[in-house]
Amino acid sequence: MTDRRADNVWRARHYRELILLQLQLLGFEDAALRPWPTRLSDAFTDDGPGTHVTGINGWTLHVHSGLQPRWGTSLDAVEQVAALDGTPHAALIAYRKDRPAADHYVLMSLSHWADLVQSRQGAAT
Repeated sequence: MTDRRADNVWRARHYRELILLQLQLLGFEDAALRPWPTRLSDAFTDDGPGTHVTGINGWTLHVHSGLQPRWGTSLDAVEQVAALDGTPHAALIAYRKDRPAADHYVLMSLSHWADLVQSRQGAAT
């Protein structure tokens, strides 16, 4: 019998790598993964909790390989990390079963989405 926690960690790490490769293919060449914490104390570094994917200016991105019922909690967490880091944008990249990585979901709150769209529309006029 395998250790479920080890399987979950393995899946999460490899899912982050898949998303990183997809972001790089989409043109985010500076994107990189934040080092995976191997101890609990590693998660509490001097620079704070931080983003899962670095190199995309103005964005805090977390990658979530878990089930849909946990998306709300994970989205709340990435928004809190963005607030702590002073990052204007936060999003959760969420797993989508049996779909290519480019078709996975990017989730954000409705109010955040509205702010983003309004700022783009204001810049266009």
